[in-house]
Amino acid sequence: MLIKKTIRPFTGTTNFNFSLATNDDYIGYQQEIEALTTSTGDDLINPIIDGDITRFVFASDLSNLIFKFKFYDDNSGTYLTNLNNSGLTDDDINKSKTTLLSSFFILDLYNSYDQNNQNKICTTYLTKINKSDVAGKSEYTINSTNKNQFSDWYVPNYFFDSETGETLSCYVKFSFYCGRTGNIVQFYNYENESLISSQKLFFNATLNLYNKTWVIDSNDTSVLNIMELKTAPSYTNKISDAVSKVENRIQNYPVGNTFQDGGYSTEE
Repeated sequence: MLIKKTIRPFTGTTNFNFSLATNDDYIGYQQEIEALTTSTGDDLINPIIDGDITRFVFASDLSNLIFKFKFYDDNSGTYLTNLNNSGLTDDDINKSKTTLLSSFFILDLYNSYDQNNQNKICTTYLTKINKSDVAGKSEYTINSTNKNQFSDWYVPNYFFDSETGETLSCYVKFSFYCGRTGNIVQFYNYENESLISSQKLFFNATLNLYNKTWVIDSNDTSVLNIMELKTAPSYTNKISDAVSKVENRIQNYPVGNTFQDGGYSTEE
């Protein structure tokens, strides 16, 4: 419900619309996700690119690739591909609330897995997280005809211009931003589970410079098991602390019914 009042200050006329009712339980305190989601939207819609880029597509000779993002389930003590283990609630997911629509997966491509000596090449976002293979699940299949935002990687040309070979190795890391908690969930490569170095977080990938395609190297070429990193809270907390947040506060709407020239006053 909107109440529209005309307020006449000292000069001119200004119209204010006050929203007094809503079915969105997040209105009034979206600030903690706006900065990150706005920058993500800018990257997706109108990216600032310095220099030429080339689109690398998922290699069509591979029939399917399934991204399985597995979150830790505290109740069962196992890893499940359930979005309601990501920090989102069933209500967020079933009603496609702002908290769901403001959540997304992140794919970062690097030239090295050594975090002390690496450069990020590009970033791709999967924002349509409710468009999964099964409702409520964090499983996403791509192939030559079924594509999503992870299907195409936009790689700056400077990264491979000086290369003379046909292929180039790089490294992929995944993470997830939860719109409800404002936290970043870090993932690791299940096949590197026994490692204790930063390589544990990364998937080896190969760019084909001739065909302009990409593949992620895995023992199972059709499935990527991407596991939530739960055993390194100091690392994950450091990442989440880097995301700007403000305290959630619901708007305090005006009360009273007296409108006067030069301003607005309330009656108790």
